[in-house]
Amino acid sequence: IFHKFTPLKINIEDRKLFKTSQEFIQKFTEQEALVAAAFEDDDVIGDFEAEKSAIEEQEKPKDLDLTLQGWGSWIGPGIASKKKDRRAFVVKAEKKKRKDQGRNGLIISEAVDSSIDKVQPHSVKDYEAVVRQPIGKEWNPQRIHQKLIKPAVLTRVCISRKHQMRELEP
Repeated sequence: IFHKFTPLKINIEDRKLFKTSQEFIQKFTEQEALVAAAFEDDDVIGDFEAEKSAIEEQEKPKDLDLTLQGWGSWIGPGIASKKKDRRAFVVKAEKKKRKDQGRNGLIISEAVDSSIDKVQPHSVKDYEAVVRQPIGKEWNPQRIHQKLIKPAVLTRVCISRKHQMRELEP
C-alpha cells in the first residue's frame, strides 16, 4: 500500500546560481549604503517621538490648584513667613491610559473638537430622521432633489464696480 519514493538529489553547488546571489547581495548593500547616505541627517523617528511626547504632554489632564491667592500670604513687620502646605489644596488629575500608549509609530489625538458638536445629531430620533430621507435624484423628483441639495448660503461670482473702475483707469 505504501509507495516507495527515491530521494532526488539537487545540486546546490551550481556556479551560476551562486554568482547571481553574490551580485544581488552586492547590489543590495550598495543600495542600502546609498539610502543611508541620503537620509543620514534626517532623524525622522526621533522627530516623530518628540512630536508624540509633546502631544501627550499637551493632552494630559492638568492638576487643579484650589489655593486662593493672598490667603495667608500677607505678613506684617516682625512676623516671620511660614510656608504653607499647598499640596492640601491641589486636586490631582486622574491619569488616563491613552489609546496609543505602547504603540510605536502611532499618534491618536484624544482632543475633543467642540466646533462639530453643534452639527451632530443629539438623539437617535434626530439621527434616524436625517438618515431616513435619501437625497439622490434616483429616489426624489427633480424639484425636491434640487431643494435637498441646495446650499444654505449662495455666493455669486462677480467683480465689484469699484474694482472694475480701478483697473480701467490708467
